[in-house]
Amino acid sequence: MMATIQKELEALGDAARVAVLQRFFKTGPGEYAAGDRFRGIRVPVLRRLVRKYQNISLAETRRLLQSPFHEDRLLALLIMIRHYYREDFGETLRIARLLLGDQEDLIHKAVGWMLREVEKRETNVAEAFLQSYYRNMPRTMLRYAIERLPEARRQAYLKGTIAAASKGAEPMADRNPL
Repeated sequence: MMATIQKELEALGDAARVAVLQRFFKTGPGEYAAGDRFRGIRVPVLRRLVRKYQNISLAETRRLLQSPFHEDRLLALLIMIRHYYREDFGETLRIARLLLGDQEDLIHKAVGWMLREVEKRETNVAEAFLQSYYRNMPRTMLRYAIERLPEARRQAYLKGTIAAASKGAEPMADRNPL
């Protein structure tokens, strides 16, 4: 399946759009996004691919997330969002755990946003995940994830003084290891 997805992404690429994206995102040497790579695929096209490939395995999603191309990674994140709207938080949290060590600031923001959205629907699930992994999270990811929490709780996470998980609040990501 992964080879099919990769071929389709390659075929949908647009060299003229790549040039525009590289200028817009400042990918030249010494610029903000130096070295970032694009295929030149528009977001509406990626959304159609999400519908087509929404049931790919976690291993295939992981491979997309590790791609050097922004569009491949965005496709994986959009698939994760689709799982979220189906309230499949286990998959969302497994992917969040997978991305804890990612180097991209935009990925940190996206994962933090997804954790915040999980917290809106299932506070205990999100809190259990945060309590298990907040010390290993990039600061941007953590800040996005805890944005809606009460000030005292947010500060406790930021200072590393958060209380241990309450009974029965086992992290969902640990019940279904990768």
